[in-house]
Amino acid sequence: MSKNKKSEVSTETKNKPSKTEIRQREQEERQRNSTMDKVKLTLAIILAGAGVFAYHFFDKQLPIFVRTIFPIVGVTLAVVLVFFFCSFGKNLIAYIRESTKEMGKVVWPEKKSAMQMTLTVIVFAALLALFMAMSDGLVSWILFDILLKRG
Repeated sequence: MSKNKKSEVSTETKNKPSKTEIRQREQEERQRNSTMDKVKLTLAIILAGAGVFAYHFFDKQLPIFVRTIFPIVGVTLAVVLVFFFCSFGKNLIAYIRESTKEMGKVVWPEKKSAMQMTLTVIVFAALLALFMAMSDGLVSWILFDILLKRG
């Protein structure tokens, strides 16, 4: 019985891929996905460009409200292709979803507190602007009127 267990364990270890093989497979998968993403992105650019081209190509044949459909459809298909079928589009959508969840967790200040902080910032910015204007005037007066005697 112990021989059977040993043979089962040795069979399992023989069939189990090593870490390097797993990393290599993951890298090949990423490369394949990257190549497919480039193809999808190229197709999206072609779709958007075809919509714009069709708008200008049918300039004399179709009225403007019909021609406007071409770029709208082309760009819409391109956006759908990029955001829902490419990995970076899926990652962006996941990031936006996570960000909105985090925004829901933020504790926002009360209206009174927010108004006080806003007023403080406005007053400080006004005082800083006044200080900068006075400093500029003083430096200009010293430099041009007193030292260079131009004024």
